[in-house]
Amino acid sequence: EFRPEISHGEACALALPYTMFFNLKPATHKLFQIAKAMELRVSGLNEYQGAVMAIEAIVSLVRDLELPLSLKALGLDEVVLEKMVDNLVNKYPKRTNNPRWYNYENMLELYRTMFEGELPLEK
Repeated sequence: EFRPEISHGEACALALPYTMFFNLKPATHKLFQIAKAMELRVSGLNEYQGAVMAIEAIVSLVRDLELPLSLKALGLDEVVLEKMVDNLVNKYPKRTNNPRWYNYENMLELYRTMFEGELPLEK
């Protein structure tokens, strides 16, 4: 089993903006509410733009804390991604509390994005 040398909190900080991005479309309203709760300047923005702003604010916070924002930064080899996704999908096959259904394919895409550390955010 793969276990990187990272604390649970650091792992959550790394994964949070990617998870928010993954759930952006089905959870736009909730993410917009998060932006408002963070007191971000969302006046005049539509909910999608505000939701993107919430994700960007989390990325900025993780950077400010000098925590890793990519799996590559942990020194991972990209070949372990498939094993990590297998572990996730087999350990948690049905997460009814997540706004978006996930499967092996979209989780592998998400993990590859997390590996590279680049969120394709559009405003």
